[in-house]
Amino acid sequence: MKGAKDEFCSGNSLRKYKAIVEDDLGIRFDLRMCRRTFGQRYLDRDLDIESVSVLMGHSSTKTTESFYSRRRLDDAMRKARGSWPEDKPAKGEGPAGKKDC
Repeated sequence: MKGAKDEFCSGNSLRKYKAIVEDDLGIRFDLRMCRRTFGQRYLDRDLDIESVSVLMGHSSTKTTESFYSRRRLDDAMRKARGSWPEDKPAKGEGPAGKKDC
């Protein structure tokens, strides 16, 4: 793997690396969780679903969507807020859209 570019690790290599990391950290973890984190983090950073699907080795974006397209609430709220034009009070409303009394 040293000096390798765009190469993949075999299952045995991944298990060996995992054991080394677990020993160094003193914790046990599931490689599937690492995979899920990998996919979700790219989506949370706005990488398009097609690219994430390719990186995950999925044959279809449908697979990626079903497992990894869960947006974090704060990201969803930020995107939702940015999609609306600036709020302007309507006639008869005060600041921030509150009705005048």
